[in-house]
Amino acid sequence: MGYLNCDEQYLPGALGWVKRFFEADPSAQVLFGSAIVVDPEGRYLCSRQALTPRIRHTVVCHLNTLTCATFFRRSLADRGLLFDPGFRNIGDAEWVVRLLERGVRMRHSPEYLSAFTETGCNLGTRPEYGTEQARLMARFPASWSRLGWLWATGHRLRRLAADTTGPPP
Repeated sequence: MGYLNCDEQYLPGALGWVKRFFEADPSAQVLFGSAIVVDPEGRYLCSRQALTPRIRHTVVCHLNTLTCATFFRRSLADRGLLFDPGFRNIGDAEWVVRLLERGVRMRHSPEYLSAFTETGCNLGTRPEYGTEQARLMARFPASWSRLGWLWATGHRLRRLAADTTGPPP
């Protein structure tokens, strides 16, 4: 299963690749793939190579993956682990935090699976984003937000170690 918004699309062969991934790794419940970001005319802007999220970074800095390149097993939906509609702008991050809290097994892949269109009007650019981010952060120790720079630095070091900075193949 996956979530796909109106400004996103799967790349050719993505769904077959995801099927083969889940068949090869029965313990994985969630797959985060890489994505390309394009402008409204479809021109390449940048790439977003996936890393498996970590809870502190996701709570403080938002989600480092794109929902359009996220896939999960139906068993999560059957268990009621879906987006919380009370989080319209950061529902993806809040969902991933709940999955991390429950120990759901996640994997990432450098495989490019989707394209995200940067329109300037995406949900993450709305004023409500900050309000929802504060609601999510309120569930965790205040020290997490004070140490946000540490979680962000750790994430950047993980990116460098994984060499996820280059353009798509």
